Amino acid sequence: MNKFKSILVLIFVLVFQCNLHSQTKIEYAPSYDIILEAYQYQDAGKYEEAIELYEKVYEGDSLFFLYALPQKMTCYVANEEYDKARELGLKYWYFRDKLPTEYYLVYGTALDNLEEYEEVQEMYTYVLKEFPTNYSLWYNYAISLSLSGQHDKAYDVMKKTVMINPFYDRIHYLLGLYSLNEKQTSKALMSFGMYLILSS
Repeated sequence: MNKFKSILVLIFVLVFQCNLHSQTKIEYAPSYDIILEAYQYQDAGKYEEAIELYEKVYEGDSLFFLYALPQKMTCYVANEEYDKARELGLKYWYFRDKLPTEYYLVYGTALDNLEEYEEVQEMYTYVLKEFPTNYSLWYNYAISLSLSGQHDKAYDVMKKTVMINPFYDRIHYLLGLYSLNEKQTSKALMSFGMYLILSS
């Protein structure tokens, strides 16, 4: 009986060993080159070509969520194909643990351009609970509120953004525009002055 068990174990080991050696090795090449080439097309304003390259980066690639997806959405927004950017935003919304800030910014921009203000503001409110100190998200939230006509609430969000990062030049420019609209010339001049100092 012991010999039988020993022979069985030996056969099992030999079969298992043969299976290991008979499998073909899967070759994997990282998508850095594809993404770099796509960036070059994107910088040249050739968004269709860039999108084609970004589509070659598959979802399982570690660079898909970090670079390919947000940049593909950026190309759609630059091409004024806001519906396609929104479609991608909805498709990958539940992968938030893998998504960079750029995803939310581009998704929000697409929704703002489609005038889906309620949807985009709900998205910012939700995401800002996860990233409460991300000044870029607060800035875009303020723009969305302003575009939807909620100027007082937008002003509160602008102030919050300045409190988070007083050296963020864009928020001072936005505050300057808001102050001009409210006929507060001295505040506008201070904001524009701060913008010029920080952006130099």
